[in-house]
Amino acid sequence: MKRLAIVLLSFVVGALLSGAPCVISGYLAHAEEAARGEETMGPGWTTFLGLVAAPFGGAVAAAVAFWWTRRRGEHEASQD
Repeated sequence: MKRLAIVLLSFVVGALLSGAPCVISGYLAHAEEAARGEETMGPGWTTFLGLVAAPFGGAVAAAVAFWWTRRRGEHEASQD
């Protein structure tokens, strides 16, 4: 149960860390264009790429966390 919680938390953190910069950048660029009075099409591709990258970043973080907790468990078992 502890391993599952660590892996799920790693997925969420990895998704946030990989997707957030693109999403924030997209919205900030949109806000700047709107403040100048230009017509915009919204946050656009940058935000889209951030939303696409988030699950991949989360999956990589979850895989690393699973591997790390598994190795740690094997190491602790060999110490007994």
